[in-house]
Amino acid sequence: KTKETPNYEKVKVESLKEMKERIKKQAEEDKKNGKLINISEDNSGDGKEFSKNISWYKISVSGLFGGHSGCEIDKGRANANKVLGRVLSELLTEVNFYLVYISGGKKDNAIPIQAHAVIGISEDDVIASEKVISDFDKVLKNEYIKSDENIRISLDKYDKADDIINDVGNMPGQFIDGDRIYALSDESRDKVITYLMSVPDGIQNMSMSVQGLVETSLNLGILELREDHMFVQHSVRSSVGTRKEYVVKRLTSLAAALGGSVECKGDYPAWEYREDSEVRDKAVKLYEKMYGRKPVVEGIHAGLECGLLAGKISGLDCISIGPDMKDIHTYNERLSISSTKRVYEFLIEFMKG
Repeated sequence: KTKETPNYEKVKVESLKEMKERIKKQAEEDKKNGKLINISEDNSGDGKEFSKNISWYKISVSGLFGGHSGCEIDKGRANANKVLGRVLSELLTEVNFYLVYISGGKKDNAIPIQAHAVIGISEDDVIASEKVISDFDKVLKNEYIKSDENIRISLDKYDKADDIINDVGNMPGQFIDGDRIYALSDESRDKVITYLMSVPDGIQNMSMSVQGLVETSLNLGILELREDHMFVQHSVRSSVGTRKEYVVKRLTSLAAALGGSVECKGDYPAWEYREDSEVRDKAVKLYEKMYGRKPVVEGIHAGLECGLLAGKISGLDCISIGPDMKDIHTYNERLSISSTKRVYEFLIEFMKG
């Protein structure tokens, strides 16, 4: 796309072949300009063996509980991508290392439960590196003893380059090219770590209208080092539009300072809390009449269609109802059948009125 040609008929669409050629050319330029450096040597034998002076490891963050990035953001659970940034920063204070690859998370609206990085360490620094990882593993276990008791940081050695390719199947070929292994320059590595250490994450503001309700938050859900850039994807939420805009500006400022950029997609308007709601009052009275008890009425920190409708229909009074769900976006996610039945029966009666 081009800013100079608003007429989209004039914008040339890049073919897959052209894209691959552009990426290959960019990779060669990066290698030539020092953004990627060759840190391997060609050795004969079974598989591609590594330079005698460098040992290759995968740092893994695992055992996290995760959850929905809106409904569970207030639980204080660890974000694997942010934790990995801390681990790399901690390691860099003790030893120098090459960063070959980094990846974590699958969805922007789920708190990531695992992340990993492929690094190269001088054999003289292996023992020191192992101690850093072991010590910091204990630190994190203490910090997250209540929310992520199974959190684990590990350092696993690779024997040859083929093992990396087999283990990290989606690693771009730019980093392992034939018998050569390429890593980021120190400058690029430091930018990756700086972003992960500096970018905001989690709760940013609590609601001033509803006690205990998160108003504004963000989640670093996806992290991946790609062919010519580091890609991160955040889910930014807020019930106040201007607060969300402020968070996006903070992300934009940080990215720009590190030579990057920000693109916003899937934006939807905030659904701000209404003190007075005739629809809500009617729903509460009907529920009490049908089941002999008051329903749970609360604000939730999640994106809903109500925000889209309220943003287009001025003065719209609306509510959202649903069955009981627990541990959303985790392996333990479950839905109450009896609650689903009650919601169905309630909706039928409510629509009659």
